[in-house]
Amino acid sequence: MLKLDLNQEKLSPENMEELGKMRKKAAQSIIEMTTLAGCGHPGGSLSTLDFLLIVYASIRHRPNEPNWAERDRVFISHGHISPGVYSVLGLNGYFPLDEGIIQFRKAGTPFGGHVEIFVPGVEWNTGNLGQGLSAAAGSALAGMLQGELFKVVCCMGDGEQQKGQVSEARRFAVKNRLSNLIGFVDWNGLQIGGKITEIMPQNLVEEWRASGWNVLVVEDGHNYQELYQAFRKAYKKETESPEMPTVILAKTVMGKGISWMENQHKWHGQAPSIELARKAFQELGVEDRLDELLEKRKALKLEIHPHKDYTKRDFP
Repeated sequence: MLKLDLNQEKLSPENMEELGKMRKKAAQSIIEMTTLAGCGHPGGSLSTLDFLLIVYASIRHRPNEPNWAERDRVFISHGHISPGVYSVLGLNGYFPLDEGIIQFRKAGTPFGGHVEIFVPGVEWNTGNLGQGLSAAAGSALAGMLQGELFKVVCCMGDGEQQKGQVSEARRFAVKNRLSNLIGFVDWNGLQIGGKITEIMPQNLVEEWRASGWNVLVVEDGHNYQELYQAFRKAYKKETESPEMPTVILAKTVMGKGISWMENQHKWHGQAPSIELARKAFQELGVEDRLDELLEKRKALKLEIHPHKDYTKRDFP
């Protein structure tokens, strides 16, 4: 588990090396999950992955105590990127990563296609896109009213920015001066039906800015130094209007790191074939474990519904 000190201005070479290793393992896990299940969303998982790695290395949290009252909260709005979320949570010690890989989208397990609170480290149940910022804003407001110091991070996709509820939540956050709220938009330019500019054009920078948010644009959403600098600035409130919430708009690549997947919208919600998965492992330079994992998945015996272990929690 990597722990970054937000008081340091830049990532060290050692930090960069460790993040690179974690990315490779997480990308491998994303491909394994979706291939074994025969379904899932690998493209957005890979485009959001680098930010997730930075976030969980930077925030206050205790993987062995997921409901720690003083933890920073991470809300995932585009919950279909569950393979990326499970990979990062597993790498950070919330649960054995191979459990998430083998059980992904298997009926009767907590590791669903959309993230849910049955999984340690997940803050809220997802489904319909566009709702995450509202939930995150509610948690941030509750924290402020109770005098808590935790931060709330909300990860979103760019396609869901087309929904009216997102604009309402933006205004709500500004009206209530939720300076403890940090938004992130995975700006890969694609959604399930194609290019966002063709489906529903929008000016993300100006729309967020017009709502009153601090806006930080990351030109390369896979550059760890750029992501760290932006997140550090947002977290420490080193922004133009520190009394207001901040959003990070990161330009990313769908399917980043897998050549045959990059910048193709069909990989928003399509699982790789076994043949393509093996090619991905070769590109990543990682072990091909598919046969071993498939046998373990087939051998799963789910006699007790595991959800009961995870539903006791205090909110916000």
